[in-house]
Amino acid sequence: MKKLSDRQKTLIKWLCVLVLVGLIIYVFRDMAGPIMSQLVKTSPVVVAAILGATLLYGVIESCITFILMRQVENNMTFFDANIMTYFV
Repeated sequence: MKKLSDRQKTLIKWLCVLVLVGLIIYVFRDMAGPIMSQLVKTSPVVVAAILGATLLYGVIESCITFILMRQVENNMTFFDANIMTYFV
């Protein structure tokens, strides 16, 4: 079997991303209007608090991942755990 070039791999990855974005848009197409209308009514402080809570959750999840993975993989860094948290 012929190996794919880097350009072909990149193209395949971008096609997969576009397909996934298309599926998300397709699935939520009827809900976008109501979501946006409620989001406009929500105060900026509440939106900022939700964003902050989401980021804080990511940091806490990264800490948990770091502690658990450090027992198995000694050269694990917090950055690796953070990337792993958002990748998963």
